[in-house]
Amino acid sequence: MKETSKNILYIIGVILVTILTMVIVFSIPGYLREPGPEHIPMQSGLIFVFIIAILFLIGIPAGIHKLYVKDYSRIKSWIFFAIFGGITGGLLGERQLIMILPYTILMLIYAFLYKKFPWWKVALTTYLAGVLIENVMNHSPLQAPTILWVSFFIYPYFITKIFENRKKLEFFKIIKDFKYSYVATIILLILIKFIVKSLPVAFIILAIVIPISISIIYKLVKKRKK
Repeated sequence: MKETSKNILYIIGVILVTILTMVIVFSIPGYLREPGPEHIPMQSGLIFVFIIAILFLIGIPAGIHKLYVKDYSRIKSWIFFAIFGGITGGLLGERQLIMILPYTILMLIYAFLYKKFPWWKVALTTYLAGVLIENVMNHSPLQAPTILWVSFFIYPYFITKIFENRKKLEFFKIIKDFKYSYVATIILLILIKFIVKSLPVAFIILAIVIPISISIIYKLVKKRKK
């Protein structure tokens, strides 16, 4: 009970610090930049696209981790976490090579947090990290893509745990387990090409991740029934 109370206080504390940071930043006159043409407001319908992206970015690594690794201990390969997180964060998050270095530095901080604390406690602070990067460091107004930061600081944990347990894994078996997903992806790509007359990058990504996600969910449900 005492541990539960501490966990509840921790959750409340992180939420309050995140809200307080946002209130302070948004109340400083002229601190945030004026929204540009690329600005995507939170009330935009595209917010659902970013929510789906979060589910895929976190869900696929977390699902594969749960199926084949199931190691939720604190990370040991902190250098791998920082480099992997820095590269993917800079390229996927900002789409700029120059942002890899600042992301790697920030991921290094998160690597030490994941090394010292349980993963879920660190994961709770990810939106706070997004606010610090987007609103505090970049002076950017609040927008829909900000919610993506949750995934950039969570999925590297699962990738790192898979990396740490790589010698225990049978990668050929894992690849074979998803054989139907590959067939489904090919069929979806053919249908997209037939209907849309082209293969947009977003549709290609969806054609890849949707079958894998469905396969992971099916395997988790099947495993739980056993």
